Amino acid sequence: MKKLMILLVISAFFGLSACDDGDKKSNNTNNADCGNGVIDTGEDCDQTALGGADCTTIPGGFTGGTLACAADCTFDTAQCEGGDLCGNGALDDGEDCDGTALGDADCTTIPGGFTGGTLACAADCTFDTAQCEGGDLCGNGALDDGEDCDGTELGGADCTTVAGGFIGGTLACATDCTFDTAQCEVDPCGNGVIEGDEDCDGAELGGADCTTIGGGFTSGTLACASDCTFDTAQCSDLSPASLLILAARQAADGTGLNLELDDVVVTYVRPGFGSDLPGFFVQAEQEGPALFIGVDPATITPTPEVGDTVHFFIEAMATAGSLRYAAAINTLSVTAQGFDTTTLLQQVDAETDLVSALDDYESELVAAQVTLTSDFSGAGAGHQAAQVATTGVPSNSNLRLRIPTTLLNGWDLESGCVVTLNGSPMWRYDATAQFSVWSIEDLEVVSCPNLRVVSATAASATSVVVTFSRGLNGSTLLADGSQFTIAGLTISGAVLSAPDQVTLTTSAQTGGIPYEVVVAGGLQDIYAGTIDPAADSAGFLGFANPAVVMINEFNVNITSGCDLIELRVVSGGSMDGFSLRWRTDTLLTFTGLNVATNDFILVHINSGSGTCNPASATNEVTGPAEHPQSTVITNVDTAYDWYSPYSGLAATDGTIALYDNLGGLVDAVLYTDDVTGTAAAGSETLANEVAAAGGWTNPDGTVPAAPGYIDDVFCANAVLDSNATGTSPTGVSIQRTSNVDNNHMGDWAMVTATWGALNAGQTAF
Repeated sequence: MKKLMILLVISAFFGLSACDDGDKKSNNTNNADCGNGVIDTGEDCDQTALGGADCTTIPGGFTGGTLACAADCTFDTAQCEGGDLCGNGALDDGEDCDGTALGDADCTTIPGGFTGGTLACAADCTFDTAQCEGGDLCGNGALDDGEDCDGTELGGADCTTVAGGFIGGTLACATDCTFDTAQCEVDPCGNGVIEGDEDCDGAELGGADCTTIGGGFTSGTLACASDCTFDTAQCSDLSPASLLILAARQAADGTGLNLELDDVVVTYVRPGFGSDLPGFFVQAEQEGPALFIGVDPATITPTPEVGDTVHFFIEAMATAGSLRYAAAINTLSVTAQGFDTTTLLQQVDAETDLVSALDDYESELVAAQVTLTSDFSGAGAGHQAAQVATTGVPSNSNLRLRIPTTLLNGWDLESGCVVTLNGSPMWRYDATAQFSVWSIEDLEVVSCPNLRVVSATAASATSVVVTFSRGLNGSTLLADGSQFTIAGLTISGAVLSAPDQVTLTTSAQTGGIPYEVVVAGGLQDIYAGTIDPAADSAGFLGFANPAVVMINEFNVNITSGCDLIELRVVSGGSMDGFSLRWRTDTLLTFTGLNVATNDFILVHINSGSGTCNPASATNEVTGPAEHPQSTVITNVDTAYDWYSPYSGLAATDGTIALYDNLGGLVDAVLYTDDVTGTAAAGSETLANEVAAAGGWTNPDGTVPAAPGYIDDVFCANAVLDSNATGTSPTGVSIQRTSNVDNNHMGDWAMVTATWGALNAGQTAF
C-alpha cells in the first residue's frame, strides 16, 4: 500500500505542475474539456467524475482498491489491487521483472546455465535471455547448437525431411527445441490396403505370385516386404528339372520313396576308390542344385554316361558326412545324349563362400586353379587330401583337394604346387569342402617348388640311395653318376631305382662314418624343375648291417598323452634312419643308434610335456643307462629311452608301424577299443599299407578284399582293448605273448607292464 501511495503523490505532483503552466487541457489532445469535472466524449473520467466505475469494473482483472482519474482523463489504477501490474515499471508479485526493473538479476544468476551477456525483460514481465551467452538457448527463437528447432524456426525442415517416414503434414517445434511430429502424416504402407505406388501391403498381394511379377521366377512363395514392395526371397527361378533335384535333396533319409527326376543331365561318372561308392552325378542348371547317385553305373541298364539326359525314380535317400545322395533308384531311361556339360561347369576361383555356403556347391560341377598350402595326409581309405587356397578363399582349413592315393602317387604333389582342376563335382565331408579328382584328366599341374634332396641312406657298403622330393625325369640322369659327389668316396654309377630315388654305386664305405652327398645341376623332376641350391645335399652314415626289430609292447591310454611304445631287437645292427609311425604321422626317426640282440628301445610320447618328460630328457645312444632313472625318473635303465615330440596317441584305434632306413616295413600292429565301429581314416590308410606289405593279416592268415581294413573290418581284426589299459606306465599294457610274430591279433594280450624286460611267454633270442 505504501508503494501505491507514493505513486499517487507522484501523480498529484505532475498534475499540479501542469496547472501551474496554465495549460490544464494540454494532456488530453482528444478533448479540450479534460479537467472541467465533466466526462466528455473520449474521456474515461474527469477529476472526481468516474462515471460510476471502480477498480473491479474496468479492464485489468482488479479485485478491489481505489480507482482515480489521471490528469489526461484516463483511469488511474495505481491504488487498485489484485490486477495485472506488469508494465508499471515495478516488480510485483509473480513478475520476474518489469521494464528495466530486474531485481538485481543478471544472465549468470538466473536458471539456464548462462555465463554472461545482457539480461532484459520481456513484455510479459519474464526474463528475456536472447542476449545471454553460454547457457541453454532453447526458446530464443534462433537455431543454436544441439537444437532441431526453436519456436517457429525449423531450419527449413518439414515432415518429409525428418525421421519417421512421414509423407506430409505440419511440422512444429516442441518446448525442448526438438521436432514435434504430432501433426505429420505417416505412410499408409502397413494398413493392409494397396494404395498409391505400393506393390502390396501386408498379406494383400493384389493377386500376384512369383510367376507373374517378372524376374524369371518359375515357382515359390511371394511375400510383401515392410516397405510394401514384393519380397521374392522365397521365389525360385529353378527349372522344373532342378526343382525335382531340390525336392530329392530335401527329402528325409529312408527307403520306400518314389521321387521322380526328369530331364536331368549326367555330369560325371565316378569309379569306386577305397571305401567311396561308385556312382554318378546329375544336374540341370549351371548353378545347381546337383545330386550324387550312389549306385554303381555298371549295375544299371542302360549304363549312364556323361552328357546323357536321363529320367528315373529315387527309391532311397541317405546322408554320409553331410553329403546327400540317392542310395537306390529304378527305371532309369536315357531320353537324350550328347549334352554339352561344359555349359554346366562353374569356374569358382573367385568365389568367397565355397566353405561357408557349401550346401550351394555340393555335388555341382566346378573348376578352379588352386595352390596347395599343406602336404597330403589320409582322407578316408584309399584317399589323401591337402589344404588348398583360391583367390576367393586364400586361407581356410576346410577347403581341401582330395585325390585317390593311386592317382596322387603319379603326380608327386606337395605344398606349394599350383594345379588346375578341369571340372569335377564338389565333394564334402561335413563342413569340409573337397575339390575332388577321380580321373587323370581332372587335374593339370601348373607349377611346383624346386626339386629337393630329402635324404640319403647307405643301402650297402658300396651303394647309397638318394631320395628326392619328387619323381625324376630319368632322361636327365647321367648313368656315370657324375651329377653327384661324396667326399671320401668315388661314385661310379647312378640308376633310377624308384620314381623319386637314385641309387649310386660307390667305393667301399667305412661303417658308421658320416658322409654327405651333393647333387649338381642338370637333374630335373617330372615337371622340368631343377635342384634347389638350398636343398641339394644330405648326410648319411657309412653302411652298417641294419638291425631286425619288432614292436613288443605299447600303452596308448596313459594320462596326459605320456604313451609308451617298446621295441625289441631280434638281431643287432644299425637303426639309423629307421622311422616309427602312427596312423599317417611319423613319431620319430632314429639316428646314430646301434643296438644289440635282445636290447629294448622305449619310445616316450609327448616329450614336450613337463608331465611326460619333466627332466627334458634327450635320447640315449651310447647305452640303455646313458641317462639313468636316478636322474631321469621317466627312463627305464634296461632300455634305450627315446623321446617323440608327438603330443599323444588316441586310445580309440590306430596303426603303429616301424620302417627301416630304406622305407621297408619292419613290423606293425593294429589296435582298437571295440570289435565294431568306425575307424579313423589315418588308422585305415596305414593299416592297408601295412597289409599290402605283408605286415598284417586276419587271424586265419587272409587279407580282406578291397577296400581292406575299414571300420568294422578294421576293428574285428585289430588288437583289443586299447582304452582298457592302465592310465599310468605301471598299469596294464598290450604285449606280445611269445617270440613268434604271426602278424595278427593273436600275437597280443593285455598284461601288467614289463617295460625294458621280456614279456610273459618270451625267451631271449
